[in-house]
Amino acid sequence: MFFKKERNIIIDYKSLEDPRILNFLKLNLLDGNILVCEDLSEIGDKSLILENLEKLKALFPKRLKIIKGKFNKEKLHQLAKKDNSLILTANPVLKDEEGKVRVVTIDDIYSATKPIFLPGSLINVKIMKKGKDADEGIGYLDGGIKVVVDGGAKYVGKELECEVIGTMETQIGKVVFAKIKYKEIK
Repeated sequence: MFFKKERNIIIDYKSLEDPRILNFLKLNLLDGNILVCEDLSEIGDKSLILENLEKLKALFPKRLKIIKGKFNKEKLHQLAKKDNSLILTANPVLKDEEGKVRVVTIDDIYSATKPIFLPGSLINVKIMKKGKDADEGIGYLDGGIKVVVDGGAKYVGKELECEVIGTMETQIGKVVFAKIKYKEIK
């Protein structure tokens, strides 16, 4: 499994709004009990949280434990320290700056597993719209990664094989810059 020693996984209640938490747990990479800290005072989409909690109950009937109470960052960290648990969350505020508690955000997992696009590598991308510059086409890869294709404006609606010429990290995520290999796929 993911860790050598079985350890509990603590999930804050509000993080159940993020479907990626449930999808990650379905992979069964983590051993140990799943402790959901049910804080009914938390703000959020309660119907979605309850729906995902029911899905967790069905997936892990023997491993899921619900702990009721008011859980702020300090209480979650105390609970994790007590039995060396891992906190799995969608909330980056819960990270432990001092490193005394193991906290993994779903964004950390996504960042560690997202694809790397090296210059010269080939990708297939469907051009969805024209870009800001007259000749640019815009497409998207799995995971919502934006691709700006030089010379792609006239291929809106077509899927093309493109060569990566560079990438850039922005506030909204990674942007891939590419040029057409002039081979229409679809």
